Amino acid sequence: MKNFFIVQSQDPFTDVRAAHQFELARTLASRGNKVKVMLVQNAVLSARLDARAGPLFQLMDNRISLYADEFSLALREIKPSELLTFVVPAGLDLVINAMQDGDKVIWN
Repeated sequence: MKNFFIVQSQDPFTDVRAAHQFELARTLASRGNKVKVMLVQNAVLSARLDARAGPLFQLMDNRISLYADEFSLALREIKPSELLTFVVPAGLDLVINAMQDGDKVIWN
């Protein structure tokens, strides 16, 4: 079992690359790997309570840990209370720690 940390910067509703990255996350998790996904930049828009969050619900079903970058949220004036309950606001230090711990980090 390996640890993977995927950083997604694209909005899954407007960029096909995001769908491919989410599919990769699901595949890795289904093979028994530990997978975390950090939403940054426009990807945090999909984590709002009022967003059509289909792609994120698919990740949740695979027991993938989901995070939203606090800085990206602040720039878009999204409060933590406005996030889906399974998305945790966090700093980018999680990515740095993952790299230091030897996780496979994929940034899109």
